[in-house]
Amino acid sequence: MSNRNAINRTRGSRNFLDTLFWWRRPHGSDIDALSAGEDRQMSCHIRSNIPALPHKFSYGLLYVKPDGLVWQRYLKRKDMRQIPLMNGILQVRNVSKISEWNIKQALFKIVVAEGPDGVVEMAVPNGDVPVLRSWIEGRHVGPGMGKS
Repeated sequence: MSNRNAINRTRGSRNFLDTLFWWRRPHGSDIDALSAGEDRQMSCHIRSNIPALPHKFSYGLLYVKPDGLVWQRYLKRKDMRQIPLMNGILQVRNVSKISEWNIKQALFKIVVAEGPDGVVEMAVPNGDVPVLRSWIEGRHVGPGMGKS
């Protein structure tokens, strides 16, 4: 039997109240954990022009691991997709009411990252943006994480 709690969720993605009150919880410990080589998990809607990833926003979980980012479709344990290495973040923007109607506007921000294979848009809880940004921009010192 596998341990479902083996990967810690980020402070902004533990439950609805954490998503709602993210500003009350510092994320330094999540960033420090990533720097130490630990994995983290966060809620994430994703879309991309990369063929292996969904082309329309789909909900799932984003695993931030020392060796890369992996997205898992919600309730489909076997549907795990590796996100190619990202060169950097193009922008962090608000959710659009029209084209992204299925994402809670007050609770999520969209992180747009670019890599050699294309662009990935990841809608993560507001409080998890610093954690994802830290990983993508390589501000940590953990082994094999982010840019080299």
